[in-house]
Amino acid sequence: MTEPAVASSDATNISSSAVLDGDEYVINGEKWWTSGIGDPRCKVLIFMCVTNPETRSTKDNHKLLFLWILLELK
Repeated sequence: MTEPAVASSDATNISSSAVLDGDEYVINGEKWWTSGIGDPRCKVLIFMCVTNPETRSTKDNHKLLFLWILLELK
């Protein structure tokens, strides 16, 4: 869940997003640490992001919905 511009492990600070476009999600963002992603045995990537970035407010960030996207790596 770490991101270069976020100096905290607080999930409410996440800026990466997944926005529904038709029947697919468009993923946008950058992660700082991706442990194990370079290992050929890695088969799943977990990407934590906000799914409704336009409703973000400093007061209610804890109420935002986050989405864990699981992708099978080939």
